[in-house]
Amino acid sequence: MVDENYQNTGIGRKALQLALNEIKQTDGLEEIEICYNPNNPVVKDFYGSFGFVEVGIDPEGEDVLAIIKI
Repeated sequence: MVDENYQNTGIGRKALQLALNEIKQTDGLEEIEICYNPNNPVVKDFYGSFGFVEVGIDPEGEDVLAIIKI
């Protein structure tokens, strides 16, 4: 999460890209999963720009589940 005073500066995009690059180094990794509030269209587009695809609702039935296949 990026403080509202620093949003729209590219910090979140850079941080997520660094995190994904690191995660993808994991041996045997098949997919990366994230969850987010379905009422937040900004985050949907943000994650979608990295290749995350919505696949349904998380097991708790509250948030959208999205994945990237590796």
